[in-house]
Amino acid sequence: MHLTPPAGLHSGTINIAVTWELNYWATRLGLTPDELIVVVAEVGNNLTDVREAVFGPAPRGFGEAPVERKHCDPLADTGGSRKQ
Repeated sequence: MHLTPPAGLHSGTINIAVTWELNYWATRLGLTPDELIVVVAEVGNNLTDVREAVFGPAPRGFGEAPVERKHCDPLADTGGSRKQ
C-alpha cells in the first residue's frame, strides 16, 4: 500500500476521490477515511481548513519566530555558567 504522496504532488488540498490520497491524509490526521470524508464535506478540501476542523485553530504565532518572553525560568540554562 502506498501511503506517501509522490514527490512534488502536494497541493495544499485533499482529493478524497483518489484512494491513496484519502488513505494518506486520514492516516496523517488520525482519522478513518469515512471521518475524513465527513470533515471535507463540512469544511472543504483545503488542508489548513481540514486541520483546523480536526485539531482546532493553530496556536497564535504558529510558524513565526518566537516572541521574547517577559519572564524567564530562573532554573533554565541560558548558556552561561551558573554560580552555586
